[in-house]
Amino acid sequence: MARSRVTHIDGIETVRAAFKTLKNESVGRITHALNLGADEVVNGARILVPIEEGDLKETIRKTPIKLKGGKFGGVVIFIIAGNTKETANAAYRQEFGREPGGKSPNEWHPGHPAQEFMFPAYWAVRRKIKARVATAIRNAAKAAVQSRGK
Repeated sequence: MARSRVTHIDGIETVRAAFKTLKNESVGRITHALNLGADEVVNGARILVPIEEGDLKETIRKTPIKLKGGKFGGVVIFIIAGNTKETANAAYRQEFGREPGGKSPNEWHPGHPAQEFMFPAYWAVRRKIKARVATAIRNAAKAAVQSRGK
């Protein structure tokens, strides 16, 4: 069966222009939605940190990174715990637990089970973040179409 080729589509230029506008418009809206979600995860993780001593709680932060081009062009936000090797290791051990013993000088360490704080903070708000980002995309698409229609 032969395929028919469509040589002309009414309004295709309007659609192309709307998508170009959508890209520029949506980045700001999606970035804002991601930043709000990241703030919620950071605040939740700070509340859930099981240890009070040390500065682990204060080192939980978000770091936005802008990527240009490529497969993942846009904005990526990382949520990081620890600003030195020691605090990063402490965060890892809290989140995933620790086996008893270890290499010197900590051969005496009794070990402890995982005391998660980052993943539960994310799991608590992940649906809200997804919905907020989807709403930002939808609103950007509507704004792009309405601006092109005028």
